[in-house]
Amino acid sequence: MNRKRLGEILVSEDWITEEQLAVALATKPLSRRLGEHLRAMGLITEVDLYTALALQNDLPIGKPEPSSVSLAVTRTLPAALAKKWCVLPFRIAAGELYLAGAEIPGEQMQEEIRQFSSLGIRFRLVTPTDFEELAAQYLP
Repeated sequence: MNRKRLGEILVSEDWITEEQLAVALATKPLSRRLGEHLRAMGLITEVDLYTALALQNDLPIGKPEPSSVSLAVTRTLPAALAKKWCVLPFRIAAGELYLAGAEIPGEQMQEEIRQFSSLGIRFRLVTPTDFEELAAQYLP
């Protein structure tokens, strides 16, 4: 799979210009991710960044509708694990566990979740702000 780089997506979707990307890349500290740097520069919003990340990783985006959140399902993972990975299980359907999270799901995250569920994992990306709201509402 040949994934587009985040900067390419932001430029192609007209969130930033080629020139703004070049300046951001030239001034970005090594310890900071590009999206975080662009946000600090005031060039994109949190929603812009997470929409681009969802496009880059072929993930659905957005906070689940309250009617699709099952309180029982939100308890399927230990709260400490859900908080560690910034994920909230919210639905089970067709043998799959649906998770809303503010981080792109990596292998380590998926391995740890699989220790508590044998279901397939479906992931939905949410902004950190949306995750904090979900966590405050559903995580103990």
